[in-house]
Amino acid sequence: MDHLRHLLPQQMLFLLLLLGFAAQSQKPVLNLEKEILHDKEMESHLFKNTRMETATGIPRAIYNPDFKVTVSSPEEMAMEYLVADKERIRIGDPRAELKYVATIQAKTGIRVLFEQQMKGYPVYHADVRVSINDDHEVVFFSSNYQQPGEVDVRKLVDEQNALYKAKNHLGLSVSPVGFLIPIRSQMRPPATENPDSVMPMTVILRN
Repeated sequence: MDHLRHLLPQQMLFLLLLLGFAAQSQKPVLNLEKEILHDKEMESHLFKNTRMETATGIPRAIYNPDFKVTVSSPEEMAMEYLVADKERIRIGDPRAELKYVATIQAKTGIRVLFEQQMKGYPVYHADVRVSINDDHEVVFFSSNYQQPGEVDVRKLVDEQNALYKAKNHLGLSVSPVGFLIPIRSQMRPPATENPDSVMPMTVILRN
């Protein structure tokens, strides 16, 4: 180490930085894209082929529902099952309460995703999934459907005041006017509402 004593301070700093980068590069890299974060689950129990939420009795998963659908689009096939089995899955009006989101192709069939909506707004973390195999049989159903009763979705704060309050709360430089135009251009209100009157929102249900 005696030869290091002759290095200039700038050279010594550069050498330390270089050693630091080399050590950092040897650390394992976490693949966050594959990380699964589980939400807190409600207590449930298994009854025959159905996993039910203990507190409410709502089915959260049904294994092999034994239902054959008519060959159609993925959305319509899944909806056919939801409507036919609505009493058991405890969804009052699937066509009115569920909005089609996407279809995922699997090795042995498809998985159709829906989200719960109330009065045109999505309910937070309330999705429904139906898996259909290549023989057009429903093989799995899962649900985070909520039964909140009546919900008031009236707008209590207009866009300008809401954005002003948010920026003020975050300690950002706030101007009552001027920042609405670039932000508003990214907003997409529900199709059932007047685009000039409401902000997009999500209904969050709390017990």
